[in-house]
Amino acid sequence: KQYANARGVSLVGDMPIYVGGHSADVWANQNLFLLSADKKPSAVAGVPPDAFSEDGQLWGNPLFDWVEHKNTGYAWWAQRLKRTLELHDEVRIDHFRAFAAYWQVEAGSATAKNGQWMVGPGIDMFNTLKPTLGDAKIVAEDLGVITADVVQLREEFGAPGMVVLQFAWGGDGRNPHLLHNHYENSFCYPGTHDNETSQGWYAAQDEETKHRLEAYAGIAYGDGAWGLIKAGMSSVSKACVFTMQDVLALGNDARMNTPGVADGNWAWRVGEPGVFDTLDAEAHKLASLATVYDRVTNPDSESMSIACKSLSKGRGGIFGLGLWFL
Repeated sequence: KQYANARGVSLVGDMPIYVGGHSADVWANQNLFLLSADKKPSAVAGVPPDAFSEDGQLWGNPLFDWVEHKNTGYAWWAQRLKRTLELHDEVRIDHFRAFAAYWQVEAGSATAKNGQWMVGPGIDMFNTLKPTLGDAKIVAEDLGVITADVVQLREEFGAPGMVVLQFAWGGDGRNPHLLHNHYENSFCYPGTHDNETSQGWYAAQDEETKHRLEAYAGIAYGDGAWGLIKAGMSSVSKACVFTMQDVLALGNDARMNTPGVADGNWAWRVGEPGVFDTLDAEAHKLASLATVYDRVTNPDSESMSIACKSLSKGRGGIFGLGLWFL
């Protein structure tokens, strides 16, 4: 972290809300989890059926005993978040919605279809932790089944949420992932590690969706990856995040993770040592887009002029046919 910060780079950590059943956390703090007499989970975590899986996702992690956490002043959470923020400048908490309400599945179930929503700790936990954490920068992963209580909690806490451009093209103009519905206190992603690569996603779309992408965002000629990167840069979201697979415009053979599938994930690698020395063109594209969309600090007029000229060369600039003209 010190090395990165000294070079003007900040680190964003990613913390899963749950921990493993065989972890040291559970072994050393058994009173903080819903365990049966044999110390195995009495109920487990997951999510109900959604766009990723018709059976839901059965994660199998032990659930928190939120009454006991409250009785201890959320000390375990204070320690966990404090250590995470020592290693990173800010942290994204995966499955933030569980702090409002979480999906509880009976231990031993074959799928996550049959479960029930349970009330989480809500704002009480964050208010209790405020003296310890101060103004810690926490990003809320608020995707999936999002209800009014989740939005209220995130807004009350002040954490930025997430919008994902691949989710924007179903439904009508009120889809919250469409650019004109974005809000400033958010992080914009073309796709996350759980999605297809943007190039692979674009290739799989029907002609109607592709026409809509072209009409709405100027994404055409098959350049889904850089088209969505450009759209993300143009969002009012205060930050935008791109996977390396999208920067390299790779197809679904480079997909990072498929939710609900146990095997074959997290195997993609960016390349051999020295690969970044070969990516000057991609770096220049990102820098130009960041300049044009005011995502760099006070660019001078010459930098802005160079960026604009770079992005307007050729048919569709760096997009269209997916060519980059130097």
